[in-house]
Amino acid sequence: MLLIGGIEDIVTQSKIWKLHGYGETGEWSELGTSLKAAVFSGSAIKMGGMIFLYPGYHEPGQFQLGNIQRIDLAPGETEIKSVAIIGSISPSNFYLPIILATEYTCEQ
Repeated sequence: MLLIGGIEDIVTQSKIWKLHGYGETGEWSELGTSLKAAVFSGSAIKMGGMIFLYPGYHEPGQFQLGNIQRIDLAPGETEIKSVAIIGSISPSNFYLPIILATEYTCEQ
């Protein structure tokens, strides 16, 4: 499981964390790869070997250009290969947007 972005101590995060194990034995570790733009209150969906991240807010109470990001997973889907900004929406004033896969049309 991955934890992507978020907010900590009123600071928007670009960190990506990974859960190793489950239950009481599970431990979180920060991955070396970060998002290209910090985001919280967004949504993500995994399609194939990619995770698409649609922005919510970038800073508490501020509406600004929101970067849509793609996280490419390495073969085996246990590590991140790369992160890229693939588009934007202005203003990014969506709070917890819903992403629904209707058909696979994205190409790398």
